[in-house]
Amino acid sequence: MEILDAKELSVYLKIPETTIRQWTSRKRIPHIKVPGSSHVRYIKEEIDEWMQKGRRAAENGKALEAEKSGE
Repeated sequence: MEILDAKELSVYLKIPETTIRQWTSRKRIPHIKVPGSSHVRYIKEEIDEWMQKGRRAAENGKALEAEKSGE
């Protein structure tokens, strides 16, 4: 299991660290709090699954749009 901090995750996802922190505070991205501290960490495997779910949702949305438009 690979554990990342916000900076490492921002490099991995190629998005700004501030975006990672915003998503975390809004509970939009899987994360864990280190017990007894205010530190937040991200499990790489959970992030990968979350990204795949987003991809499948987007693909399903495209399929629904194509159905509605008669393609």
